Amino acid sequence: KQWYQAEYGRARRQSTKVDLLGQFIDPFLSVSEKSLSFTILKGPGDVLERVDKPLTLINISTLPLTAKLILNYPFLLCLNNGDETEEANIYLESNETFKVRIQF
Repeated sequence: KQWYQAEYGRARRQSTKVDLLGQFIDPFLSVSEKSLSFTILKGPGDVLERVDKPLTLINISTLPLTAKLILNYPFLLCLNNGDETEEANIYLESNETFKVRIQF
C-alpha cells in the first residue's frame, strides 16, 4: 500500500490512500527450434553448396520486444528482404512473428 500526502499551508494531511498493484512482465520469446543441425556430404571434386534452415521467433509476451540476433562465421542470417548478415536487430509487437533462415 502506498500513502500519498499533500501539504496545505504548514499542516500535512493524508489526502489519498491508494493501493498499488504492479506486475513485471518478462520478455518471452518463442523459438521454433531448440537447435539446428547442418550436415553436408562432400565428395572429391564436389562444390560446397550453401544450406539453410528456417527459424521462427514469436514474441509471446504482452509487451513489445527488441532483440539483437548475432551469428558467427560460417553462419549467416538470411532476412526476408534478401539480405544476408551476421547481425540483425528485430522489434516485435506482442504476438508478432519474425521468420528468418539460418545459412551455413
